[in-house]
Amino acid sequence: MDPRGKKHVFNMFDKPLFVVILPLTATGEVVTIVQYYQGSNKVLRTLPGGNIDPLESSLETVRRELLEETGYVCPEIIQLGLNSWPDPRNIPSFYHCFLGIGAQKNQAQKLDEREDIEVELIPLPEWLRLSETETEDSGAAVTTHRALPHLRERGFL
Repeated sequence: MDPRGKKHVFNMFDKPLFVVILPLTATGEVVTIVQYYQGSNKVLRTLPGGNIDPLESSLETVRRELLEETGYVCPEIIQLGLNSWPDPRNIPSFYHCFLGIGAQKNQAQKLDEREDIEVELIPLPEWLRLSETETEDSGAAVTTHRALPHLRERGFL
């Protein structure tokens, strides 16, 4: 039922809550991932992230997913705003955007059986260009956009 009391039929799709992080090294490179996404049937370059474990906070999840997918850690992680809705009409879940400062390689990747992820460092100006023109993952684009004020404030832009 909508706020005016009218009944409608909607198609709803279940999706777990998830996180996305823009990890930035001290030298201004973005830690990106390249992997196959079954929904698009494409290999995409995007940002690390994943589903929030019910026993974890979103911050704990983003730290774990970054480490597992890339082998990187960030000593400083900033949450970027409130919830972002991938499709507010049909998906009753959201994601949290984060910026990681000072990303550094800590270990080898620890991928799930179904993951085949390649890690690529992209200079921040190139990532910004890609996020404006070529990035097909809306979570990566939104996270990058929300990070811009913090990147300016810290002198990365």
